[in-house]
Amino acid sequence: MILAHSEFVSAPSDIGDLGRDYLIERSKRHYDPRQRDRNLKSGDRVAILGRGIAVVEQIDGKWIQAVVWNKCTLRIARQEIVWDERNMRWETYANAAFECLVLPIQ
Repeated sequence: MILAHSEFVSAPSDIGDLGRDYLIERSKRHYDPRQRDRNLKSGDRVAILGRGIAVVEQIDGKWIQAVVWNKCTLRIARQEIVWDERNMRWETYANAAFECLVLPIQ
């Protein structure tokens, strides 16, 4: 219902097949590229909250390998990394499941 001049008027409920198809195709063109961009890839940065930024080197099914400060190589569980829409970045917590593969030379 649409309120017009202090009275209710029925709005058409069907936009038609062509209109619906147009809106579906338009939304696909808008959202499909964004979904592709949200797949974690080699070279992406991952914020390890409270620790720093890691750069992704390799990805397999369950783990990613990333480097922090060009010194320490980490293996982080893929399920622990999430896209933060508000910050527009990949993030994981410092207490997430990861292990340091190569320790820095001291």
